[in-house]
Amino acid sequence: MRTNTLRIRRYVDADHEQMWNLHNLALDDVGAHAGNGPWDDDLHKIDEVYLRGGEFLLGFLDRQIVAMGALKKTSDDRAEIKRIRVHPEHQRQGFGQSILLALENHAAELCFSVVHLDTTIQQPAAQALYVQNGYTELCRTEWVSTGRLSTHLDVSPGTVTSMLQSLSKPKKIDGETRPPLVDYKPRGGVRLTVEGRRLALRMLRRHRLIEQFLVKTLNLTWDRVHEEAEHMEHAVSDFLIDRVDEFLGHPATDPHGDPIPTADGKMRIDRTSAIPLT
Repeated sequence: MRTNTLRIRRYVDADHEQMWNLHNLALDDVGAHAGNGPWDDDLHKIDEVYLRGGEFLLGFLDRQIVAMGALKKTSDDRAEIKRIRVHPEHQRQGFGQSILLALENHAAELCFSVVHLDTTIQQPAAQALYVQNGYTELCRTEWVSTGRLSTHLDVSPGTVTSMLQSLSKPKKIDGETRPPLVDYKPRGGVRLTVEGRRLALRMLRRHRLIEQFLVKTLNLTWDRVHEEAEHMEHAVSDFLIDRVDEFLGHPATDPHGDPIPTADGKMRIDRTSAIPLT
């Protein structure tokens, strides 16, 4: 007799084929499958990517895998919930909820203070699940084509591809493994990861505070400060940038009127209240 009680346990290598089939089936069902490629490498290296510092759980009905989900360590105090999938024939039975709660419990046991995740607009059920469990949408990130990047940066498509392949892989810096800065799909384009967005805001903060500093202290004209700031932004420390911010009185915008992010990645002005000019 078949039971509807979900049994959850950790992934083992013998589960790979069933897990892989569920992953593809679930994405096909919602039209979110971009094809298989290097972006799926994590699912072929589960021990290395997830089980060393995180978790990968499977949900079973009898011997069939009908749900899955993973917890990936992204820093000493942060983890990302990834790869939550539920078999199309077993939707709306609370299995996604069960996997999510189990992953959150593991995150607490591993002493992560922040848990984050992302999903796609093609997965409204996943979005609803996360909202129901108290997750707040921070941003919607557009997928950008490599051709568009190539044109914008005025470099060859091959150069863009090489750059994105590098940015989409974890890096070891000073003995610490840093998460990828972008999600990259050869036929789907590229978007920033949570870590990539954090770093991008950090660089915007540096650049725009330096521009404001040069205008206010050296009386440089606003049309000259951009190039100078590009030379300086990689050479200063976060400590110095914080002191510059304090010295300037925590300005909301740079000389061009663009908002300056705070140290925690927030903007000091609300652009939704801006008055359009015609």
